[in-house]
Amino acid sequence: MSAFKMRPKEVRLAPGDVCITPGNASAAALSASREVLKGLPQWTAPPARAKDVLSLRLAYFVQVSFVEKLPLVRRVFDKLYSPQDFFMYSTDSRLLAPEHVEEALGLGVPSRRGRRRNVRVRAGPHADYSYWPRVQVVLDGFASLLSEKWDFVVHLSESDYPVHSLGWLRATLARQRNSNFVEAKPRCKDGEQKIDCQSWDMWDDKTVVASCGGEFPPKPVPGTMFPLDAMERSGFVFAHGGEWVILTRELVEYANRPDMADFKRLIGMHMGSEIFWSTLVFNIPNFTQRISEQGWYTCWDHMPNDHSPETISDQHLDEIMQHRDEYLFTRKVDLNQSANVLRALDNAGETE
Repeated sequence: MSAFKMRPKEVRLAPGDVCITPGNASAAALSASREVLKGLPQWTAPPARAKDVLSLRLAYFVQVSFVEKLPLVRRVFDKLYSPQDFFMYSTDSRLLAPEHVEEALGLGVPSRRGRRRNVRVRAGPHADYSYWPRVQVVLDGFASLLSEKWDFVVHLSESDYPVHSLGWLRATLARQRNSNFVEAKPRCKDGEQKIDCQSWDMWDDKTVVASCGGEFPPKPVPGTMFPLDAMERSGFVFAHGGEWVILTRELVEYANRPDMADFKRLIGMHMGSEIFWSTLVFNIPNFTQRISEQGWYTCWDHMPNDHSPETISDQHLDEIMQHRDEYLFTRKVDLNQSANVLRALDNAGETE
């Protein structure tokens, strides 16, 4: 690939972006929690009309950071590409220039120029795993995608791979036009005789996190506690799950409303990317859309508290194939270590 110059300049904060400094963290946590406990905005979107398979349109928001992942990104692009859908690739500006992604996708090849109309590559700000700036990158990308016509947005990493053919995926989503595919595990729920709460490292750490875009790295604020327990006693539900999701257009529009600022500030003071969508869907008043049980196949057997799951390999193939209809994508995969799994998924998809 050709040489390139990095673009170190970070994207500036826009009005409404979360900016919590260590000095105002305590007041911000108190203010945001009070406002959120008054109730999130009412869900007013009418049920979306059912779509036939041919008219359903998808948008893909793919986050890419490492040049060595680009051959896999290209392979997934070739499997999912359709001229009726829209693709946005967001690079980490500190690690990867957009030109590398454009070259990998073949966007500069004359015979492929037609793809430029529905494929966009842009540089996003650097954002560490888990913290709010990472969520802001996604929300900004989704907001930009709203200028296009689509029914669902699919949020993918550079290590995700489709478990089925595009035709199967489109048909499955068309049948569930009012469903969102979000992993949502409530922190606490009623048991038979007591409240049962999950054991998750991120719940155990209740220190408020300060962040402000690219102004400084996210940092815990010692002595300032996130109001987790107090809010749950007041009926608010916290939940966590993977950040890789498939969302309806209506839910994306709701999340980008200006009056969601307090919710964003609240979630921005915890492990934002792991809890934003999961917590949101549990707390929307009069929410009429469903949460599907289909989603991503991942394996955490040997690293339950790590940020990233195991790399998919031959040992996972039987489980994936036995329950294949439960999964839309799998992660994380590697072209070499996951080669047999990818080949089996490709072969199975040819008969769908």
